[in-house]
Amino acid sequence: MKIYKNDKLEMLAEAAGTSADEASMILVAELVSAGIVPDGSEAFATTIESHWMDWFCEKTVEEVVGILRKVGIQVVTCHHINALLGLRFIGEGDCPVCGGVMEVMDAQQMCVSGDGYNSPREYETLWEDLCCPHCGHVRSTGYHPDED
Repeated sequence: MKIYKNDKLEMLAEAAGTSADEASMILVAELVSAGIVPDGSEAFATTIESHWMDWFCEKTVEEVVGILRKVGIQVVTCHHINALLGLRFIGEGDCPVCGGVMEVMDAQQMCVSGDGYNSPREYETLWEDLCCPHCGHVRSTGYHPDED
């Protein structure tokens, strides 16, 4: 899991004096280890702000400030906490919406070599319809005959 790069993550990284990727890595590790953000696909495409009552209900302000200090922000302001609440989590997969792993729903392949007796058949994919099982995003790759 990682954090989607946006202006809020950039602001936190700049305040910490690190890169956005490093800040994302540290924030995810600290939020998961503190039990604030669930480690798994249930956090994909969500923000802390959308679940803050569920995720932060037992946490103190000192714990939240401590997480931001571990990133490298020594003087934490309300702007930093507001930016933290607006961070969006995504997975490491190929779905452009949530970062989940896209799965093939439908495809068409063509045999390009082999006869199945003397040599194994080899196939080339002409098109695929992919769907993300987490968020439902659908996309097509290759030439799709229904697009004519």
